[in-house]
Amino acid sequence: MPNFDYTSRDYYSIREDLLSRASQLPIGTSWTSRSEADFGIMLVDLWAYMGDVLHFYVDRAAAETFLRTATQRDSVLAIANLLDYETLTKDSAEATVTIVATDAWTGLVVIPKYTTFVAPARTAAESTYYYVSTASASMSASNTPVDIPVIEGVVVQDELPKSVGTTLGNVSNGTPDQRFNLGYYNVLENTLEVTVYEGPLDSNNEPTGVPYRYVTRITESESYERVFTLTTSSDNVAQIIFGNGINGKIPENGAEVKATYVRSNGSSGNIGQNRITSFSNSITGVRVLSSTSATGGYDDESIVSMKANIPLLFRTQDRAVSLQDFKDLSLRIPGVSKATASNAGANVTIYPVAYQADYLESSFGNTITVPATLQSTTLSYFEPRMMIGASVGVAASISLTPVYLNADIVVKTGYVQRWILEAVTAALDNIFAFDNVTFGQTLSLGQIYRTIMGIDGVDYVTITGFNTSNVNTIPNNTITAAATSLLRKGAYDLAGISGGVAG
Repeated sequence: MPNFDYTSRDYYSIREDLLSRASQLPIGTSWTSRSEADFGIMLVDLWAYMGDVLHFYVDRAAAETFLRTATQRDSVLAIANLLDYETLTKDSAEATVTIVATDAWTGLVVIPKYTTFVAPARTAAESTYYYVSTASASMSASNTPVDIPVIEGVVVQDELPKSVGTTLGNVSNGTPDQRFNLGYYNVLENTLEVTVYEGPLDSNNEPTGVPYRYVTRITESESYERVFTLTTSSDNVAQIIFGNGINGKIPENGAEVKATYVRSNGSSGNIGQNRITSFSNSITGVRVLSSTSATGGYDDESIVSMKANIPLLFRTQDRAVSLQDFKDLSLRIPGVSKATASNAGANVTIYPVAYQADYLESSFGNTITVPATLQSTTLSYFEPRMMIGASVGVAASISLTPVYLNADIVVKTGYVQRWILEAVTAALDNIFAFDNVTFGQTLSLGQIYRTIMGIDGVDYVTITGFNTSNVNTIPNNTITAAATSLLRKGAYDLAGISGGVAG
């Protein structure tokens, strides 16, 4: 057998090996042409090209089997399933809308569940968002405002999901592990209500609807339980999965299936306060008075996040022992965008933060309130993961450390002062954007200098104030937030701008 160089995997190496091999065969004594117009050379080129392509796919397939080198969402999801890692799916932002009765109304108005509210676009760059109520409410003619909890999204009611692998539409065929595809993307699993029409016959001799309950792990259900679970593919198709008769009941043969759910925009639904201003369809007798900031919305977990968190979960074995375990696992809680933990002996306190859309607003304040629902979710998440004897609590609020900045900027000749001021402000805002701040973060004076000097058109800058109070004193060299605190934008005083073109 001839010796082959198995490292020859690209077009040129394969081509040279083929020609070298051909010269050693009897045909090589008569075939000596190496002209590109030669038919034999054309065949060699085609084989080399095909070999290069095949080796590329072999390499890519091999790389996709390892978490560190995988690039496709399908591959990372498969590795996550192998390690029993539950990926975070899209969730909607939550807010509270306050309504009041109009002066001319003297009756009673009922606001049903799934009433739609609107946050209209204020500029061409913004989008219009819709929010639906999660509970019914009523309003009388009194002056007492009523608070209504809402979530971002649009309701899809009584959809007829399509059975997978059959031509029965939304009808069960009575077999185990039936799957039904939903018609819309971005389904919120915690809002999904599935009804199977297999109950007693009604007056019209039609079976009545029986609700099935959503569970995260259908394998933990008994054979008689009416449950379902939801899976979302890498291309965002949501699929209902029913039981197999051992884990979860099989829907009756011929039973119709219907689904009601909310589909959401995820993190883009995190908007500032008083953005929700009206009902989608006007309701006589009531109007929207105000709304809180919408927070807690997040998108499907990204590949980057899964690559970072899968090893962490594997390391912790989904249990919280060390303080670092608590910190790592806190980021797995639905609705938590940032988190840290502190301890006093065996007593651990978690500091979870939902996404804050208006974090840069001057009126934001120096604390972030942790919603009661997030506190409850955090406690429930850690309860089965802690060691005996340990206890966990959740902070009611997160402290913030404001940063105030005073600077005199000199603009280069030919640059407009107003444009430079806007660019500097935007660059500084990026430092304090919610996505870029961390617990216990240290911000240096040098970083501020580099940020401002990095703006094209800035000649030089003198920073006269860099501290945590709105006082123009000798600037600090660094500002460090406490271990359980975040830095936030205080205020910029950039009025001392000179040079360039005024205006």
